[in-house]
Amino acid sequence: MNKELFKYYDNNILTLKANVKSVIKDNDIFGVILDKTPFRPSSGGQPYDKGWLVSNGRRIEIIKATSDDKGNILHWVKEIPDSKEVELIVDKDRRARFTKLHSAEHIFFGSLKKVNETADVYKINLDETPQIFIKADSLNYEDIFKAEVLTRDVIKKGLKRIIHYRSRDNLNDLISRGLRIKENRIKDDFVRVVEFDGYDLSACSGTHVENTREIGDFLVTDFKHEKDYYVVSFVVGEEAERRRQELSEEARLLRKLVGKDNLVKEVKEMMDNKARFKQKYHHYLLEYLKTLKADRFSYFIFNNEESKVLMRGVKGLCSNNTVLFINKKDGLNEVILCSKNVDCGGIIKELIKENGKGGGSKDFAVCSTELEPDKIVEFVKQKVLKQE
Repeated sequence: MNKELFKYYDNNILTLKANVKSVIKDNDIFGVILDKTPFRPSSGGQPYDKGWLVSNGRRIEIIKATSDDKGNILHWVKEIPDSKEVELIVDKDRRARFTKLHSAEHIFFGSLKKVNETADVYKINLDETPQIFIKADSLNYEDIFKAEVLTRDVIKKGLKRIIHYRSRDNLNDLISRGLRIKENRIKDDFVRVVEFDGYDLSACSGTHVENTREIGDFLVTDFKHEKDYYVVSFVVGEEAERRRQELSEEARLLRKLVGKDNLVKEVKEMMDNKARFKQKYHHYLLEYLKTLKADRFSYFIFNNEESKVLMRGVKGLCSNNTVLFINKKDGLNEVILCSKNVDCGGIIKELIKENGKGGGSKDFAVCSTELEPDKIVEFVKQKVLKQE
């Protein structure tokens, strides 16, 4: 990004008069390039600004702002401005929301780093569901809760935002103070570092509050492990206050319904009991499947059973026969076909040609489809008889 742009972001300039330099067309919308702008394109996980362009008194909506490979900011509109001089107006509510979220993300991760030294930000997404994607040797709810408490304490202290502009080769003093930086992502010859008064320092192109109290409340709403990273979802301000109240009410109602003070312990015991019951049920289901008698072509219909158990069970029935299992589950019909005598994969492929997805090998194949069970049975039966 052009260093000149940051003076608008850092001084919270949301309106500006500018001159149109050029306009490009992309299908039914137009990208307007101006000699200056307070609009920010997407970068670093913070979504683009929206707003308006005023031309000869006509207010034109800017639906998004992007940047090209030359560093120009394009303001995308559905109407071409009819004057050289225009007024730009950034949607202040949208900008304020992302500014608070981005600031909270910095403070939360700075807090998490103090709790878990192995944590590292993989990426962030501040759009509809604000999320931080984190890589770490291990991460648990205890770490998250500790970092959440630290974050709320820092926000209440009212730490001031400090902006540092440095050349790439003049960062040693900031690095010694804990600067977080991914040098491979720095494309310019300068680095903009956002600091919250000694608590967190990070190389960043986003917008941030001048004082942490502007963020308001902070609440982690979800935490999960996906692939090789952890995902933390969060909210701030009034939304955090509302969600905190909702969660508090739910917890108190649950405690009343369960009749126990230690809800977490009680729920864990219930889940353990459920898991043990499920394991026993699957054992009995598998034993039941062993009692089924299969002929040359046999089919059996089930309701919402565990797919993996059915797959194990069907293989014990199809040594010399063709066996079809149909499992009604989640609004779809799961189909399991097993046989040494026909091409199961080919039959399933034909079955889902226009409706469904799946596949398999010559002697075993599975799929899911919206087709009704009777139509599935009739189709498979005809194919089996034809191939045999």
